Amino acid sequence: MNMNTKRDRVALSKGLLESERFADVEAKRSEITLEEQNPDAVGWVIEWIYTGELTPPALYKEDTAYETCAEMFKVADYFLLPELRQLLLEHMRNLLCKKAIEWQRAYQDFPREKPRSQYLDWDDVHGVFRGVEVAYRLGLGDLTQMWLDFIRATLYFPLVSAEFNHVLDAAPSFAVDVLRQTVRQNKTLMIELYRVAESCACCGENPLDREGGHFVTMGYGGGQCNRCALKLVLFGGDREIDDEFADLP
Repeated sequence: MNMNTKRDRVALSKGLLESERFADVEAKRSEITLEEQNPDAVGWVIEWIYTGELTPPALYKEDTAYETCAEMFKVADYFLLPELRQLLLEHMRNLLCKKAIEWQRAYQDFPREKPRSQYLDWDDVHGVFRGVEVAYRLGLGDLTQMWLDFIRATLYFPLVSAEFNHVLDAAPSFAVDVLRQTVRQNKTLMIELYRVAESCACCGENPLDREGGHFVTMGYGGGQCNRCALKLVLFGGDREIDDEFADLP
């Protein structure tokens, strides 16, 4: 059976045709039309059905990974493929955990004599910009929430970046959600944005010097690392607990 999209025609696999999405499609029909589906993403999903692996190179490139993940997630959601949805969520989570640590480290290492607004450049932000824009445009709630968890995990440092503010300008719904999150967690943004600890107030170590280490909180009392404080949601922590204790120094 063939599928017509807006730009292309793709052969559907037996696995897709047997999914609940096509339960009511007449067996004699040789073609079905799907609106608003990315043909490349559909092809990648079909490939996953045959191989069981996430193989698209675009999923592993800095500039395209987040956008590609969102496009594939939409197709997996449409075809009611929960296993693929979960794989894509885990892939996205792994990417964002690494990115959050990278941006914490970039903020801590940025020369203090330079304006903090320059601590991220467009190469740092471009892939994130595309990922946020696509996730919000497609209305993918699981991914938009993950982007908010990511901002929480960066300790909101990117909000001082001039380049990151282009992301907020281009995705106003994301900007509003970030603001709501800071209010819900009762964040004091001047603390979050301009204070950066060089070591954990509890263990005395700089968590950014160890693999996978990162700060969980930042405040007047210094920072707390992921060994000494509760896990952030992005790193597998409890959302209700994180909201309640987000302001602990």
